[in-house]
Amino acid sequence: MASSPSRPGRSSLTAASSTPRMSKSVISSPPTDSHAPRPSYFPHRLTATLSALKMMTGTLLVALGTAAMVQQAGYSRQAAGIWGGIVTIISGVLGAYTVRTQAVRGSVIGFLASSVLSLVSSVVVIIYSATGLARDSSQPFGLRRNEAGHLVTWEGGDSREAAMLINTLLIIMGVLDVIFSLPSLIISLRELCQCYNP
Repeated sequence: MASSPSRPGRSSLTAASSTPRMSKSVISSPPTDSHAPRPSYFPHRLTATLSALKMMTGTLLVALGTAAMVQQAGYSRQAAGIWGGIVTIISGVLGAYTVRTQAVRGSVIGFLASSVLSLVSSVVVIIYSATGLARDSSQPFGLRRNEAGHLVTWEGGDSREAAMLINTLLIIMGVLDVIFSLPSLIISLRELCQCYNP
């Protein structure tokens, strides 16, 4: 007795119906990449602007600190403007480096530390310059106090006014650096703790 022929139509129908089901499951579960980069919210443009302003402010602080020593302004021998300006320039350079490296953690920490030092040094510059300004303004015209505290002749009639102007500009530059350092601190802290609200 002949065997019953197989039914190829039914098997092909079964294979065809199972194929879409498998492809649907593949489409519905896309592959996940656990190493995908996280979105960055670091304000690169603002940080670059603050860094440039800090470098300009630091350069002016160094120049004014040198001029204060030449004019023998009050408390100029402490060279607060010079070393305060150097710290401010370093902070600006580290900020620019942070932008260039796309805000890697090490550069952000360096920018944070330098911003703290820049803030402290600018406050010290303000204190020394304000004290020197008060000291110069209280001296008689054409006289100044030497290191021993004695009144001596001040060469040039306008030297006292020039020294007072320099100390005033040092105070202004110190205040500007404080204004630039505070947002730099906030930016660095937000990046380190990832305190963003996207």
